[in-house]
Amino acid sequence: MKIVTKNHPVTKDLDDFVIHDETYNYFEVIPGIQPLLTTEHSESGKIIGWTNSYSNSKIVFIQLGHDHNAFENQNYRTIVRQAIKWVSEK
Repeated sequence: MKIVTKNHPVTKDLDDFVIHDETYNYFEVIPGIQPLLTTEHSESGKIIGWTNSYSNSKIVFIQLGHDHNAFENQNYRTIVRQAIKWVSEK
């Protein structure tokens, strides 16, 4: 995974990392999102983590997290923890 927005609260203090997880391809990412995570995996779409907002709500999308390989990865756990914190802040 490549962290493309290193100064965002969801990805702060993280460096690029390797994770084994299910891939998805041929999906559409809406215009106007802020990319957080990308991959160069040949069987995956490029942007796999992003933020956006709807009305007054913060949105975080993280494609990762399909089994124990993700759940046991400290970087994934940090992203999820920081995402929950960020969307919960007023």
